[in-house]
Formats: sequence, C-alpha cells, structure tokens
Amino acid sequence: MAASMLCRRTAALCRTSTGLYSSKTVLSASCRGGLLSQTASYNPRPLKLNLGEYLPDKDSEKTPEWQKTARYDKKLFGRYGSASGVDPASLWPSP
Repeated sequence: MAASMLCRRTAALCRTSTGLYSSKTVLSASCRGGLLSQTASYNPRPLKLNLGEYLPDKDSEKTPEWQKTARYDKKLFGRYGSASGVDPASLWPSP
C-alpha cells in the first residue's frame, strides 16, 4: 500500500502542465496509476586535476629528506617505470 501511494505521488509530481509526462525520461516503471517517469538533470562539472608525474629534485634544499632515500626511488620506479629516471640496477643489487 505504501509503495502504491508513493508511486501515485511521484507520478503526479512528474507530470508537466499539459498533463503529459516529460520527454526526458531516464527511468520508467509501471505502477497502478499509470506510468512513472523520473528525469535526471544533474550534470556535474569535470574535475580539473593535474595528474602529471612528480619527480623530486634531489639536489634542492627544499626537497624533504624522505624523498631523497632509496625507498622513495623504489616507489617512483614502481609508479612511473623507466620515465622516473631511476636506475633499475640500483633497485636490485646483486649479492
């Protein structure tokens, strides 16, 4: 019973002033009172993200010490591969 009440109320809200349903139908479902139409009008703006690679300058004084370690070099090579500029021989030293 609650579902049929909700269906009737929603269908009444979705009708246009001419008594017809909106032409921008995204979701349609049939209920006891007729056809239920819902329209989607939310269109978000795309995010402006700078997803470029970050390679720290090891000679700069502003670079934190943890970004100058061999562990961080391993992380950079894992993330960016050969584009990171890290020598792979330094990551896997021979015994």
